[in-house]
Amino acid sequence: TATDAAGHTSEFSGAYVLSACSALPSLVVTTTADVVADDCVTSLREAINYSNSNPGHDTITFNISGSGVQTIQPLSALPTITDPVTIDGYSQPGTNTNSSAGAGNAVLLIELDGTVAGAAANGLWITAGNTTIRGLTINRFGSAGIKLQTGGGNVIEGNYIGTDATGMQGRTNQLYGIEVVGGSGGNVIGTNGDGVNDLSERNVLSANYTANVTVSGTGTDVRIEAGSQGNRIGTDADGSGDLEERNIISRNFVNVPTLPGSGSGIYISGNDTINNVVAGNFVGTDVTGTDRLSQTHGIMIQNSRENRIGTNGDGIRDDVERNLISGNSFGVQLEESTDILIAGNYIGTDVTATASLSNAATGINLVDSSRITIGGTTPAFRNIISGNGWYGITISDAVAGSFDNVIQGNFIGTDVTGTVAIDNGFSGEHAGIRIGGQRTLVGGTALGARNVISGNRAHGIIIEGPIENQLHGFNVVEGNYIGTDVTGTVDLGNNYSGIFINRSDNNQIGGTTEEAGNLISANRLYGIYLHDTGHTGNKNGNVIQGNWIGLDATGNGLL
Repeated sequence: TATDAAGHTSEFSGAYVLSACSALPSLVVTTTADVVADDCVTSLREAINYSNSNPGHDTITFNISGSGVQTIQPLSALPTITDPVTIDGYSQPGTNTNSSAGAGNAVLLIELDGTVAGAAANGLWITAGNTTIRGLTINRFGSAGIKLQTGGGNVIEGNYIGTDATGMQGRTNQLYGIEVVGGSGGNVIGTNGDGVNDLSERNVLSANYTANVTVSGTGTDVRIEAGSQGNRIGTDADGSGDLEERNIISRNFVNVPTLPGSGSGIYISGNDTINNVVAGNFVGTDVTGTDRLSQTHGIMIQNSRENRIGTNGDGIRDDVERNLISGNSFGVQLEESTDILIAGNYIGTDVTATASLSNAATGINLVDSSRITIGGTTPAFRNIISGNGWYGITISDAVAGSFDNVIQGNFIGTDVTGTVAIDNGFSGEHAGIRIGGQRTLVGGTALGARNVISGNRAHGIIIEGPIENQLHGFNVVEGNYIGTDVTGTVDLGNNYSGIFINRSDNNQIGGTTEEAGNLISANRLYGIYLHDTGHTGNKNGNVIQGNWIGLDATGNGLL
């Protein structure tokens, strides 16, 4: 082991060498070799070690001789980044940043390949905070491509994570593309939206990239957990470069039962993991938003609270905060979570919301989750939830129960105009909405609360009690159009019943005011059907009042 005059050694694990070729160790990486030695060249390992030992923000750049992609294969995990730094892959000569709002035309020439780094190695593990990683290809690591822990305020921009350097071939990181844990908050994954180089700041989080389509692979692309707060995935909707802030997050098709969140494009978990925003992304589709690249869950949130998927409805670029969440098995899955807003998204359609691009099972699936708001009372909050294979929305009780959820202002089973059917479901047991919890409000009496629930393959709404004595009932359906178009004057009937109540008690359909009444017309079998399969006590206390059934919205025509 060599030791310089300052006491620095050449131990591989965490030292740098004061080279005889320069007065100070360099922050310019000049070799792909993973060495720590007095050899007049600087490896990435040496540069990180020196940056860690030099308090204050540093910048690591690249000037590796030779043409084409320069692949760095660490022989063990790289040092954890413990002091703020920018690692700038765009600095390598010959690199070109992305300038296309479409499929992308970046040329990335620095590749971190984790093939021989060890089964548990992360590509880059950052605890320092205030660190920027840009212009790198990061693939084949045993754990995460990038792991953010403890320190926040990091920026991850313009990287290929899970592909080769062309973005055309899958090079899977075995667990996650990006993992955010340990309270790391305020991170930006994508562009900062300042209008400067925003296109170049888009990440591709993937494992395969075929025919100019981003595809993701095993594990999870973006994982946020363990008290990490205030992260943003996608656009900030500030009016500057918003479309360029989109991430393409798709094809996490491997689901490992022992690994929470596996098979998800985005995974958020933990009771203190709050105030995270997912906005403006394509989740489960290709870069054009017209073809599916399947994964199990587009977005999965477990045991978390106070997060947002989509727009905040503040009137500032609400449309670009829309996520397209299609082509997955389940679009959005919430488990044991509370106080989540899902607003302004297209779920189950293509990017135009005029054609189906189905989530194979369900658009939004709530399990033991409460105080979830789907939509809102202004058009900006409206979700288009259509074209899904089973249900548009399901709410169910497994253990803890689902309570006090709100579904307002959405189009469920139609296109973006509310005049053309894009049906949810493929058999008689499916519906636009299936409710198995308690105290769900569908619609409301407030201006703008009306849902249009029409054009679905089977039922418009199913309200269903449990097989055993789980909590259920006390749901309210009011102020909706069920079976008509958005005008309430054109037949857009659900193929079975408008509302099907099965083994559920004490539900209210309509109300005593004009605003509370539902328009339930043009459905192929029944307007409202109460059904029992032998369970005692079924249909007790259900109230149906103040609805228009079989009429149009004027009250003068039949539908």
